[in-house]
Amino acid sequence: MNDGLSSDLLARLQQIQDLLADRSGLCLVLVDSRGEEITIPSRLPLTCINESHQLTCFSEIRQLTRKARNRDGAVIQQCSHGLYVFGLKTSIKTAEGDVFLIGGRTTDLERINRELPLISAVYRLPLNAASPDKVKEKQTGKDTLIPDTLRLLTPQEIKILYLLGSGFSNKMIASRLYISPNTVKAHVSRILQKLRLSNRTDAALFAVENGLVKRDQIVQN
Repeated sequence: MNDGLSSDLLARLQQIQDLLADRSGLCLVLVDSRGEEITIPSRLPLTCINESHQLTCFSEIRQLTRKARNRDGAVIQQCSHGLYVFGLKTSIKTAEGDVFLIGGRTTDLERINRELPLISAVYRLPLNAASPDKVKEKQTGKDTLIPDTLRLLTPQEIKILYLLGSGFSNKMIASRLYISPNTVKAHVSRILQKLRLSNRTDAALFAVENGLVKRDQIVQN
């Protein structure tokens, strides 16, 4: 079921979802307000493989969508099988209403809390706008190229762009991602080249102005 979403859009949403799942190590799937899957689950099914438990899992997913509907951020809960699952209302709309990202299915709550800021930031973007390459923001009249950028950048570069926009220095990014400052510097150079930006400040502004980072998330150094 795709609620009228085009095949091109579904393919793009699946690509973004798989990219984030591979980067975060979390199971992810997009569902409608009834809890029915819109995309193919990435990594593992979000519902239990055991048939006797599937109804319980499906009921819990529907509970998550109801809780997330009026929340600005993600809702995290522990399912009846002891695994942590989160629900997040996305910017995506269908003929039936809002679309939600369900993810997790892990005992590692720390991993969920660590990965959620980037995942949430991506799904605040206008991912189902008419054109994947250039979208007009109705509120500001500005162009946003973020959906296309997700195809240009590697998962690591997306993470670094997010951290740049959040106000992290190269040293802070290196510590956060367990890589060397020189490796961060090389990644930043490639990001600037791909986005045709002049410097890291431009990259940080790009991330903020195009909605990848909320202004209240910026770290004051």
